[in-house]
Amino acid sequence: MASPSPVERVALWELNTEVENESVLLPKSALPCIHTSGVVEIGIFEPPADIRVAVQERDAKLGGKYHSVVKLFFLQESSETWTTATGWLLSTDVVVTSAHCVYGNGKRAVSVKAFLGYDPSGEGSQQRSVSRIVLPLDWIDNGAEQRDVAFLHLDAPFQNISPLAYCTTEVNAHHDVTVVGFAADLREDGEPGARMYEMAVSRDIDLEHTKWNMLAYQGDLHGGFSGSPVIRDRDLTVIGVHCRGGTFNSAVAIGGAYGVRFEIYEKVARSLEGNKGLGSGLDVKTHDTEEWLKCLDVSESV
Repeated sequence: MASPSPVERVALWELNTEVENESVLLPKSALPCIHTSGVVEIGIFEPPADIRVAVQERDAKLGGKYHSVVKLFFLQESSETWTTATGWLLSTDVVVTSAHCVYGNGKRAVSVKAFLGYDPSGEGSQQRSVSRIVLPLDWIDNGAEQRDVAFLHLDAPFQNISPLAYCTTEVNAHHDVTVVGFAADLREDGEPGARMYEMAVSRDIDLEHTKWNMLAYQGDLHGGFSGSPVIRDRDLTVIGVHCRGGTFNSAVAIGGAYGVRFEIYEKVARSLEGNKGLGSGLDVKTHDTEEWLKCLDVSESV
């Protein structure tokens, strides 16, 4: 008898993109979305150093290898201050970022703006609004670090763009990767995260023995890279999502025994309509304590 497919516990909520929020998005007034380790891991890493460098213009613009990296702005409930972080295109209408950018301290994002080809002047950028946020329920209920990832469904696809490819993170391997994002802790002309930065990482990583079974490395000292893709250099394929900076950095793994199964969340983000089930036998319920939050169990076979 075949064993049952593993079940992914998924959470989601809808955003109303038709109603303009009263809080005006002013990029220079946005605050960086920061998530740092706050501790020193003695004996694991070399003395910390900020190794981020500005991305060359040819790599960031249309046709460049990092053009699918997206600048995000978030507005939390009961707040008039926007925060900013990084995301990347899983498909033309789904953006991946860190879950802590959209939910933390009991507060959820009520408005999210995504910019492709971001330029502080606004010239040449494509802008979209997020209509649905999908993420692991384990982040909402328990703040599980290894589940710190969110999937944002856009109100319309971005045009003339090739999304980044992704694959299952190898459990035990030498990783030559580049982490790319809008460094929200760095300012240019007063604006946080105005420019795209990258940092090269070369490390042996064993997910079975790293903290929380996550990718671990150094480089983002101040936590400004939240939501950035961890891109494998040899084939420009994403193998993780950067979620924590500081003395040590960490990234959520993709698939396999320790990672998040991205294909399930992408399918829910794109296909679920309101409270209707995604296919036969799938039941969407309201969270036990949060009426705005919907939950569902999705098997790997869906």
